[in-house]
Amino acid sequence: MTLEQQIAEILDAFRREIADRINERTSALAGDISRASASALEHDAQARESVLTTARADFAVKLDEALATARADAMRDRSAAISAVHAEADERIRTAVADATREAEASALHTAERELVESRARERHAELACLDRLADAVRRFDQARTLTDVLDALGEVVSREAPRVAMFLVRAGRLAGWRASGFAHGFDARSVEVPNEPGSLLWAAVARGEAVGTGASRSSEQFATPFGVLPDDAAGLAVPVRVGGEVVAVVYADDAGDGPREVPSAWPEVIEVLARHAARCLEVVTLSRAAAAVSTASASPHPSRPMGQPDRPAGTPRAEDDDSARRYARLLVSEIKLYHESAVTEGRQEHDLTERLRSEIDHARRLYEERVPVDIRSRTDHFDQELVRTLANGDPALLGPDRHDASPARALVPPARHTDDCPRRPVSRRPVRRRAPGCPGRDAGVEADRTPAAPGFAGRLLAGAA
Repeated sequence: MTLEQQIAEILDAFRREIADRINERTSALAGDISRASASALEHDAQARESVLTTARADFAVKLDEALATARADAMRDRSAAISAVHAEADERIRTAVADATREAEASALHTAERELVESRARERHAELACLDRLADAVRRFDQARTLTDVLDALGEVVSREAPRVAMFLVRAGRLAGWRASGFAHGFDARSVEVPNEPGSLLWAAVARGEAVGTGASRSSEQFATPFGVLPDDAAGLAVPVRVGGEVVAVVYADDAGDGPREVPSAWPEVIEVLARHAARCLEVVTLSRAAAAVSTASASPHPSRPMGQPDRPAGTPRAEDDDSARRYARLLVSEIKLYHESAVTEGRQEHDLTERLRSEIDHARRLYEERVPVDIRSRTDHFDQELVRTLANGDPALLGPDRHDASPARALVPPARHTDDCPRRPVSRRPVRRRAPGCPGRDAGVEADRTPAAPGFAGRLLAGAA
């Protein structure tokens, strides 16, 4: 091998060694650089991470602050917007409410005015209708010519004012039904009788002589109606019909029917007015019939003395007294015949007029004895003559066997005289517990029995009419 070859080999070996060393050094440097670079990168990463963390923290703080500020600004803006919206809404609401209120007030005023006009119109129509019914009732009463006509007219006109109406007649201590309206179908008023018992609404009206209601009593007492207990919201009324100061009938009315009840209602006052006017009509009819009977009896000639006995010259005081006594006896007996026609007819058929009409005859005889002096009655018993002539139609046998048991000797007994301290008063049939000494017929301040007085003139006339 040549030198050159050797040198070349040595150079190649040196090159290779140098290259290996360079490679090793380069590898070592590369490792160091890698390690340094990794460390630098790590440190840089940590630095960057630290900076980033700090930046994040600062950003978070600033973000929170910004968010808080934004929220605050947003809340302020929102509150301001809401306040503005609320203010606008409130203003609109106030305006709408004011407009609606004005419209409602105007509408309510218009409605109230219209309702007031309609209400007044209805009230006026009701008043006119009531006045029309009252005027028609007065015309009906004016057209009545008999007692029965007056009672029928009263029953008809009051039935138009209240849902339920019933009429009762006073008969011998009881109230007998006369007619009714507004009750159940088939109801017969004549089957109803009301005895005189405490707490009765009808008898309270009879005792007081004035209208008595179930809901407007002057005291705390409660009255019972003849038709049971009324509903709490119903009212009952009893109005007496007085003729000559004596109660002869009672009108009962209530609003316990099936229809609606009017509150307030004027039917109680209207019924009381009708009952009072009917009472006056009954008095007029009674007086008219009595006057007509007296005129008819006076116009008919009749012998008051036995045949063959000369008449006393007219114009002498004695003849005038006899004529007055005869006319008064004729009037009393004519009243009995006039207002008890059915009893007179039956008494004539049965020949028991005296027994059948004993209370009426005794009452008329007492009135005759009180007015006619004893000396006139001792001469001629005009009352007994009129009983035979007028009541018995001239046949004494029709008076019955009790005719002479009626104490004709009473005509010779003078009536009780009354002093100035004990003024004359009508004969009363009401039993009392005792009398004041020395004053016949006057109560001594002791309360009388609850038994009503026997029917007087007006009571008997209505009983006869019924």
